[in-house]
Amino acid sequence: MSGDGTLVYVPSSSLSVARAARFFWVDRMGREEPASAPPRLYLVPRISPDGGRVAYQIVDGNDTNIWTYEFRRGIFQRLTSDPGRDSEPVWSPDGHRIAYHSSAHEGGPGIFVRAADGTGDVEQLTTGTHLPSSWSPDGRIVFQDFGMNGISPTAPTDLRIVRVTGDHRVETLLATPARESGGRVAPNGRWLAYESNETGENAIIVRPFPAVSTARWPLSSGGGENPMWARNSQTLFYRKGQAVMAVAVRGATPADWGTPERLFEGPYFVIDGPTMFDVAPDERFLMLKQSGDDGEPPARDSLIVVQHWFEELKRRVPTN
Repeated sequence: MSGDGTLVYVPSSSLSVARAARFFWVDRMGREEPASAPPRLYLVPRISPDGGRVAYQIVDGNDTNIWTYEFRRGIFQRLTSDPGRDSEPVWSPDGHRIAYHSSAHEGGPGIFVRAADGTGDVEQLTTGTHLPSSWSPDGRIVFQDFGMNGISPTAPTDLRIVRVTGDHRVETLLATPARESGGRVAPNGRWLAYESNETGENAIIVRPFPAVSTARWPLSSGGGENPMWARNSQTLFYRKGQAVMAVAVRGATPADWGTPERLFEGPYFVIDGPTMFDVAPDERFLMLKQSGDDGEPPARDSLIVVQHWFEELKRRVPTN
């Protein structure tokens, strides 16, 4: 603000955790090609079970909403339009529905479900700050429970599960003094992989599902975040900094599985908490690369200039 009453500000739509980004397909060797979607403020991509669409959250002004994009025809579709934060989309195993967290939908915050094409009613499953992470083959959704508090990157959180049909009964999967997050059930329904900071650093843990209390196996070494399963349940992937790691699933228990293998690394978007990549049925990876990381000019923030702001202030807020 200048002495003559000229005000300059950056609108909140420009203050995002992400710059405009592009989707890239990356194979296990690290070879990449741009996906068809144009640059936008994409976050938390989730590929549909058939691989044809991606659901994601995007910053819309002051709000965050869920959209989908169809790769073949290049069609965008908006799924939510609530005020506040709609985030963490999760596809049903048949690809017909999407679950997500909403902070301000009527009855929220909580987990809500609606048809993936945006038709029909929205159904509420839980009440609380609950971030869904996977939809199990037996019709339940695993979520990270922040209670009724806001989302915090450091607060201890537990993993719970809710039935999609019937009485929407919520059950506790894991509740410890540590922070459990990113709980993902293998597509074959046998294993739960999740992220825990119980040792002081983030690590990937695997347990039997649904009998999670019967055994546990640490899987990563030297840190690990964001576990994701191959669609055939034969590989578990996770991030380790900028690297994508893979563990071959073989043998009766995770104690018999392969050792973590580094597949590739690069300037792909990663932040603490939300998972910023996904694995397609053909085991290509959908990665996000922000503007400026791929040779393109960075996205520009907007600056708004208001002249004679002092006079406007006097008019709107009279001192008498």
